[in-house]
Amino acid sequence: MATNIHLTSDDPFDILDDDEQNVDLNEDQESILEEYNHDIDFDYTNANLDEEEIIIDKMNPPDQLVQQRVLSQKSSQLLTDTEHDSTRNNLKRSQSTLSTLDIVWKKIRNWDDRKIQHEDIIDYWERLNGVFDHTMTHHILNTTTTTMSIEDLRDLAVLKNNIAKINLSKKLWIVYLKSGTGQWETCESKNTTVNRQIWSTVITSMIPSKLSTMNMMNQTINEHKICEMAIDEHLQELDEQLEQYHADYIEKKNSLIGFSDQIENVIQTFVEQHSIVPLEMRLNSKLIVYECDYENRLLERKYVQLKPTDTQIQIQKHLSDLKDTHLKSKYDLIELKQRVLCNKPTQMIHNKALTMVIPWTFESTQDHRIHQQQIDEGDKELQAKMTDLMVQSIIEAERKIYENEELLNKELRRVSVYNQATNQGLITESMLDIINQRFNMLDKKYDSMSKFKINYYFRNHYDITTDTTILSNIRFSPTMIMASPSHLFTDQQLKLLNRGPTYAPPYQTYVVTPSFDDGSSSINTMIHQQYKILQHDLNILYAKHNVNTAKSMFISKEIKEIYTSTFSLPLPIGLYQRALYEHNLIQTIQEQLKHYDLILRRTADQRNVFYLDDRSHFEQKSHEYMEKTNIFQLCELIDKQNIQSQQEYLTKTINSLNQDLEMIVGDRKKFKDILNRICGKIEQTNLPYLYFLPDISQRENNLLLQPVIASQKSATSRLASYLEQSLRPMIQAFISSNIFRNGTDFIQKLNQYFEDDNGKRLRPTTKFVAIKILNFPHMVSHDVMLNAFQDFLRDYIIVPEIENLSLGKIFRLTSVFLHNNRFYYNNKIYRFVKGGPISLPFMETLTNMYLFQCFKSLAKTTVLKNEFYGRYKDQIIFTWTGQFDQLNSILKTMRTENINLKFDINIASNVRFLNAYIENQHGILYSRVDHNSAMQPYTLPYVIGHSKVSYSHWFRLALIRAVRYCTSVIDFNQERVYLEVTWLANGYSLKFIEKRINHFYSHFDAVSLRTCLNENVYKKLRHRLFNFIHEQRSYLKNNEELDKKNERVQLTYLYEFGPKRQFNQRLQEVLSRNLKTTNNTSSKTNPIKIKMMTKHQHSLNALFSERNPLHNLSKKF
Repeated sequence: MATNIHLTSDDPFDILDDDEQNVDLNEDQESILEEYNHDIDFDYTNANLDEEEIIIDKMNPPDQLVQQRVLSQKSSQLLTDTEHDSTRNNLKRSQSTLSTLDIVWKKIRNWDDRKIQHEDIIDYWERLNGVFDHTMTHHILNTTTTTMSIEDLRDLAVLKNNIAKINLSKKLWIVYLKSGTGQWETCESKNTTVNRQIWSTVITSMIPSKLSTMNMMNQTINEHKICEMAIDEHLQELDEQLEQYHADYIEKKNSLIGFSDQIENVIQTFVEQHSIVPLEMRLNSKLIVYECDYENRLLERKYVQLKPTDTQIQIQKHLSDLKDTHLKSKYDLIELKQRVLCNKPTQMIHNKALTMVIPWTFESTQDHRIHQQQIDEGDKELQAKMTDLMVQSIIEAERKIYENEELLNKELRRVSVYNQATNQGLITESMLDIINQRFNMLDKKYDSMSKFKINYYFRNHYDITTDTTILSNIRFSPTMIMASPSHLFTDQQLKLLNRGPTYAPPYQTYVVTPSFDDGSSSINTMIHQQYKILQHDLNILYAKHNVNTAKSMFISKEIKEIYTSTFSLPLPIGLYQRALYEHNLIQTIQEQLKHYDLILRRTADQRNVFYLDDRSHFEQKSHEYMEKTNIFQLCELIDKQNIQSQQEYLTKTINSLNQDLEMIVGDRKKFKDILNRICGKIEQTNLPYLYFLPDISQRENNLLLQPVIASQKSATSRLASYLEQSLRPMIQAFISSNIFRNGTDFIQKLNQYFEDDNGKRLRPTTKFVAIKILNFPHMVSHDVMLNAFQDFLRDYIIVPEIENLSLGKIFRLTSVFLHNNRFYYNNKIYRFVKGGPISLPFMETLTNMYLFQCFKSLAKTTVLKNEFYGRYKDQIIFTWTGQFDQLNSILKTMRTENINLKFDINIASNVRFLNAYIENQHGILYSRVDHNSAMQPYTLPYVIGHSKVSYSHWFRLALIRAVRYCTSVIDFNQERVYLEVTWLANGYSLKFIEKRINHFYSHFDAVSLRTCLNENVYKKLRHRLFNFIHEQRSYLKNNEELDKKNERVQLTYLYEFGPKRQFNQRLQEVLSRNLKTTNNTSSKTNPIKIKMMTKHQHSLNALFSERNPLHNLSKKF
């Protein structure tokens, strides 16, 4: 009857769960193990973001998406327009009189005559009028001769709605009659021998008034008959009302000129999809709850039939009470988590959070941006406090569950103890069986009530519970950072933007893909476009395995047929409606950004958060940065009127670069392969471009920016790749001893250091010294960097050649790389004079080499020989147990030797390093996960590709990190709940989270920690996960070996909807059958390990950020 999707404007933009039916458990287990084994550097993510740019370039550019209209906007714009109406209505309502509100209220009462909890909000039924008006307007306009008005059609819709409501009410009362007369067939009633006649309390409550009436009429009748009569009378009243509504509908319909079957069908569909859905939800919930109560009463009679003693009756009642308490606490926890997912804070949480924040004191200022920043910071503080309170509430709710569960289990064990004298326990097995059945009924009842509350109140907003805050702008963290007040975003637009730049609106290709001119369907067009990404990866695979053209075409043809047949599926109507709604919402946001001259950017801290600002202000700060910086040098001004001359200039530049490389390398014939690897190809070279991200790490009124350069396929990228492969192993061999790979490596080495020497190394007086390089990574000029590189080659590299090139040539190639990193910005071409593009891995290798040279004297200091010492990129940490005068002397020397570097130094018994808080607690090491206070809490990292896959990986490894970082089980439990709330607040379901939490505990043999926070069990888990580091590294090493032998490949394809597991399996079969590698030492062929990855087509970042400069030079030389 009614579809599941309705008024999708209230959808919370949650992340949809995959259909896990018919899952290949082996494949699923393999992907899970890969997520555990593939460690992540939590502190250095997405340095190379060029991959995202590829997707944007290969598919439709963001600005073209706005122009694509393949559906009638008369109906598709309907729901989004309603949201704008709601905003306008909000403004009008604040100025309206009470009498006006009363008039509106009478109008909407026709849809649903229940008393709404809060009349001071625009509720579902009021919005329903706006939706109906938009739906029907064009039908009236398209009718040539008509006397119809919107009010006439609404009257018809309300009559149909009332007819449906009465039919639903009759269904409920018929159930009341069947249960009272013993004719209701339920699972229990069909198998029981007890009296099945049970009247609802709704009916029995009518008995006193009916008896009073009978007594006045001197009639005598039993209560059972009275109940039947009451139901018969009510059903008769309903039938009379039903007949009247039918008559009114026919009369009204016949009076309208131009009323057609098409319009009637539209009205019928509207009523079924919108107004009846919440009514059905209420009825279905009532029926399930009533059925549970009915069967519970039958089981109670069945228990009495066993002739229990008074003690056994009391036991049964006590166990039922304990089970009820346990279930209530269980579903209270579910409700708390669903409130986070659906962004529904309770009034109590909101009020408590208000008492915890510092009262907002706004500085007197005429600058609207500063005023807006103060408001936004106040909002963020309140949101963080509310979310913190939810974390504590969840922890307390979990404690109650386990406490109540233990009380119940303890009582069950007590009454089940076998007594040899009586040959039984306190209750018989038959009694215990009935009690367990009643437990199941209670669970079913609470489950139904919980699902109804969540779907009716939280997800669909048909009404609001009395304990929920009614202010729509009160939200949990995280939310978009708004530096500009110049917007009129609706509540739904803000909800979408709060999902962050990583969020990928689902199924968008189904609503934006046009058909080809030859008439082929939009689905075929979509499949044709999406397959290009996979074909690109397949071509690379064929080249690596020397597959000839004929065979590669044969394989590709088979794969494309499988791809087409697997994914050429129409989208279910419910999912299509959501896709269409989000598509239209995105367009309205794009239009607002353009109209109000606003700019959206993700933040420079690599978190999944948007930053909104006035475009003029952001661009002004960008230009100021370029004028003041000493990192870049202007090379060329671009004449917009003479693009050809600029392209000729750039062509000459890259040709000159290639000539320099050929001159350095020498003998073309001898070094042909090397030259092919390092020389740029003009037709395959992109001119990098610069854009800026807001740096919110410093909470200042003045906007700080961080430059980002997308440099894939730049003129120097091939040279950088060659140098990285040639030099990195050698450089790493010398510098790796004092370098932390990531946070995991750091915490392991820290714990190992203090555990050695019987734990005597950490004294009560030991301090930690944490040093941060503030001007990293663009610290020094190229000449200074090259001098350090020359010293490194002289002092550490003993071989005369690297890949047949002398060290002198390697040095000169490195110099060419550093001096030729050009990019485009604002009609100008620049080049780096300090550092280089951090997206190129070779730049990281050079930077590590330079810092190794800078701090080698510090690392070799005699007094630090027995101290813990290490560096991670721009951060250094070491312990200190000596005199402070000596420490100050060491630090002074460090500053003197490195005048180009700017330092921030912290010396204390507790420091923060790589997202870890570490403290010396009187000679005992204490540590836990530290969340940077400069970042908005409960945010996810910014990722590219398939965000759900990435966040699944992150979640599992974040749990592992929590164990390794947290020395206390209490802190670990706090962090585990923090992670759960983070994923919930970002739209991930309880199912998604619980599946990964449960697997984590079971996989690492720590299931008991779910119910009991035992320190000894936790210590064993920590020991297991520190040992697991070796497994992770072995896994990584094995994959690297497979990569070298071309026995492991990764293929990527765009995915929106369909059985991807089935496709992955069939693709694996095709490639395994056609591609095999041969072992060099034998004729044995090895199977290829194929990893399939899926990607979304467009994230919100791609749709809103507009990073591509609007200039021809931004694309190709």
